[in-house]
Amino acid sequence: MKKLVFLQVIYGILTFSFLGLLILYFFTNLVDWYGWIGWLWTVFAGLMIGAGAKKKELKSILKLCFVAAAQDEKFDNKELEYFKSLSKKFGVSDSDIQQILKETTSGQFVIQIPEKDEDRKKMLKHVAEIIKIDGKVTDKEREFLFTAAEKLKLSKSDAEALL
Repeated sequence: MKKLVFLQVIYGILTFSFLGLLILYFFTNLVDWYGWIGWLWTVFAGLMIGAGAKKKELKSILKLCFVAAAQDEKFDNKELEYFKSLSKKFGVSDSDIQQILKETTSGQFVIQIPEKDEDRKKMLKHVAEIIKIDGKVTDKEREFLFTAAEKLKLSKSDAEALL
């Protein structure tokens, strides 16, 4: 995960730095004097865009995990601890967690689906882990995992392999 964020940040920096300097060059003759301001601005924008996209993916994992944990109609202590450890690992703030809980309990929430197959499988793995953590997998939980796999553009066999 950290490597992916790093690569996204580097990509954002390179893309937006280049575009920012091009804009400054073509629309003003101030590149020599103010080029560094444009470069700093584009680096900052690249960092924010890369980090924002990744944060949405991490929040999506937490949303799916919360809904998965609620499938057996009991939010077990082990499930709660796993959810807390994930949110801490992902650096999600308490206010963001409150927002996640509000969205998921309303039944209308959007998840950010990663582009890479590997990242989608990691997302599904977290969902499977919270389902299995209490030692039993109900039919409802199993069905939710299959539905999550479908939403993540993965196969049923990918989900089955995680159980």
